[in-house]
Amino acid sequence: MLVVASAVFLPGRSGPFVFDDLSNLLHNTYVKVSSLDFTSLWQAAYSLSAGPLQRPVAMLSFALNYYYATDGFNSALPYKLTNIFLHALNGILVFVLAQQLFRRLFAMRRVGPGIAGASEPRWPALVVALAWLVHPIQLTSVLYVVQRMTELAALFSLSCLIAYIAARNCLLAGHTRRAAMLLATAFGVLWPLALLSKETALLVPCFLLVIEMTLFADENPWKAWHHLSGTIRRWIVAGIVLFVALLLAAGFLYALPGYEGRPFTLLERALTQPRVLFFYLSLLLVPRINAFGLHHDDLAISTSLFEPWTTLPAVLGILALAGVAWVSRRQYPWLSLGIAWFLVGHALESTIFPLEIAHEHRNYFPSFGIVFTCVCAVHFLGNRTSFGLRTLGTVAAIAVLAAVTMLRASQWSSEEVLYTFEAEHHPNSANAQAAYANVLLTQGHYKQSLEAIRRASTLAPHEAAFLISAQIVGASRGHAPSSLDHEEILDRLRRWPVTSTTLWAFSDANDCITDKCKSLQPYLEAWLRTVLQNERTKDPSVFYFFLGRTLFALGRFNEAVDAYRRSYEMDPRYFHPLFDLASLYLALQRPDYAGVILEELRRLNQRSPHKRDREIRELEQRIAAAQVVESKKE
Repeated sequence: MLVVASAVFLPGRSGPFVFDDLSNLLHNTYVKVSSLDFTSLWQAAYSLSAGPLQRPVAMLSFALNYYYATDGFNSALPYKLTNIFLHALNGILVFVLAQQLFRRLFAMRRVGPGIAGASEPRWPALVVALAWLVHPIQLTSVLYVVQRMTELAALFSLSCLIAYIAARNCLLAGHTRRAAMLLATAFGVLWPLALLSKETALLVPCFLLVIEMTLFADENPWKAWHHLSGTIRRWIVAGIVLFVALLLAAGFLYALPGYEGRPFTLLERALTQPRVLFFYLSLLLVPRINAFGLHHDDLAISTSLFEPWTTLPAVLGILALAGVAWVSRRQYPWLSLGIAWFLVGHALESTIFPLEIAHEHRNYFPSFGIVFTCVCAVHFLGNRTSFGLRTLGTVAAIAVLAAVTMLRASQWSSEEVLYTFEAEHHPNSANAQAAYANVLLTQGHYKQSLEAIRRASTLAPHEAAFLISAQIVGASRGHAPSSLDHEEILDRLRRWPVTSTTLWAFSDANDCITDKCKSLQPYLEAWLRTVLQNERTKDPSVFYFFLGRTLFALGRFNEAVDAYRRSYEMDPRYFHPLFDLASLYLALQRPDYAGVILEELRRLNQRSPHKRDREIRELEQRIAAAQVVESKKE
């Protein structure tokens, strides 16, 4: 399996860091550890704000990867090789889990009416593992470096499930002591590690319930249900309903604030997801090379049950699949398990939470259910076909999956190749067109780059980021923004919430205005002030920081000081404004004022979980040098 995984994904090993890799890794100072002391590793582990648990296990793995990489983040190769290795390990765990499930199915002798189960689970389990391992839908989970979070969560979740099933079998055999040890390992070690890798591991109990309801429904404690009195059963059902209702209420309350930064509502996302799930199913069952992609922002948002028209059929289809899973749990437990596994696997990322509409890596764990069901269908329902024909068909199917994955991995071999294919396969994706514009600009095709970024802006009429990027490109060539573009940017910033993409566009503009894009300075000030007037702006502290930088570049120092101060007061955990403020005072030849800021930074650094010792030492040196210059003048 290690060899298969390497052979299939290795063509993409030389590819670039993409998308969230930049913010989570390349721009994350704390991951760039230079020693393996406790403080450095702790800060790296808890350097991410995504998710309520901050995913320390995954972030620690990136820090260790960085420490042992010879070229830091200048090459993605060591990080992608690590991901490929983890994927291969997960393939082995999938084999073990599938073997356990097949063994239980054969022991139940309940694979379908009149169909005899085989006695050896190894070969169908191997087919499941190989098909899952080489399926092209896994590519972004492997070659998109930051999705190691998904891989690690799957690694520990699979281990937890395997330990649980082993414990369940021990209980059935009367080995209670060994069962207790396995359960303690599963829930005391493996599940916490999965949760600290990515919060999707919260679904592990739901997967266990799926396994119980399909494969252990005739065992204790479930068979005791019918011996309970009607009153007790009603109380239990009421308690479960109440618990689920409280969970849903908590989920809604947690999710709602996140929609302030999204161009769609909670209801629109919930209506869109059934269509997304069928899109995922189509990729799993018919892997079309042109349908895969890093971005899927070209999927239309469902604004009602009838717009687009496929929304209602998709909703009914998901309900029908859930119904099939329930009805078939007795007669065809493998079918019930596979469907329920897929649906449960998407219960967090494909429901109400304010994430982007679709990403392929969300299928890393859920895809096991569909692969398992397909293999079961061939193994059990196709037993009237000759063994040789079934074997040939299975080998051919895995070969096709591997070939598509290898072809797709080759498309990830470089930034130029990747985004050229992305733009070609997803012409209606604004993110793909914007990324392609950067490739064209790097190649020196200024006109084509501008056309691509403007196409992205047209495809995302709510998003100001692409228009801002177009102005950066133009300003770097000496062109000031047209009044039409300027007004359009202002209008979008007024009417729509500021997205993370817009935030990065402002960051790029800020980096540019002191050098190549000086003509952009007054326009950038107007855009930032418009953002700060928008009530839906989630983190005004960052934009006051950008405004301070812009005013500093314009030479309006007193206003810049006010903006930096306001940025810091809004978020005292945010050190950047104080560092910039100290730099401003040094530029004004006021090292005494910079020294006051330095003392403030020292106090903050002492109680901060994320130390800025290196930056503070550098500032100390700069202030000391400025003080020497001032003393010579006197």
